[in-house]
Amino acid sequence: MTPKVFLPQPDSSTAFAADTVTTRIQAAPTLANSAKARRVMLDRMSGVTGLLIKLGARLVVFGLVLFVAARHSSKVEIRTKWLTPLIALVFAALNMGLYWAVGKLLGLATFGTLDIVLPLAVNAVLLLVTARLFQALHKNPDRKPWFAISGAWVTLWLTVALTAGHGLVWLALDYLPTR
Repeated sequence: MTPKVFLPQPDSSTAFAADTVTTRIQAAPTLANSAKARRVMLDRMSGVTGLLIKLGARLVVFGLVLFVAARHSSKVEIRTKWLTPLIALVFAALNMGLYWAVGKLLGLATFGTLDIVLPLAVNAVLLLVTARLFQALHKNPDRKPWFAISGAWVTLWLTVALTAGHGLVWLALDYLPTR
């Protein structure tokens, strides 16, 4: 016996109930190729929920990139492994908040001619701002800094890795769900 699935109509005057979400989630596989399923998925990615999902995805991806960079290069210094999520959170917040504004302004200023290298340049600036912010918070010069990057090549390598991670998050959360 197949279960009956009830999807409330958008124009119905019924109040929102917790079982509506459960019903939509259970109904998603049966509606996989329809416009209704895409609408349900995009509803989850809007508003504060979507913002938190995107911030969480960036936190995970940037945290992994920073962790791997600190393990493989002695020029990327993170004092303790517990600082990695904090550094990733600061970079992710800067990336979400400032990337949109700075990217749009620079894209407008260059008339779109630098769209290919613009994410790399903006992420390089945001990485340097993150490093400076953690250097400003670290007040004891006798101890190892909380977060430091030594060298231009390491900074460029880390910027490329963070930009690739940013591109993957954009592809998975912004581009593919709307297509």
